[in-house]
Amino acid sequence: MHRSLVMCAALFGTGGCGRNPSAPPPPPPPGTHVGYYVTTAGTSGGDGSNASPWSLSYALSGGGGQVSPGDTI
Repeated sequence: MHRSLVMCAALFGTGGCGRNPSAPPPPPPPGTHVGYYVTTAGTSGGDGSNASPWSLSYALSGGGGQVSPGDTI
């Protein structure tokens, strides 16, 4: 084994050798997900809050474009 590889392994472990130093870092974790409220008496005119819930059909159709993947209904 070459001396530079031995030195690299000694300093960084075997996983740190040969990596591309200009590789981009991993993406940040996803942001906080939003929660929307639905009741049998809810409407499409509500805002999805506890005080003004949506109907189930409106929520499951995307809430007028407000629902994103990962949101809680």
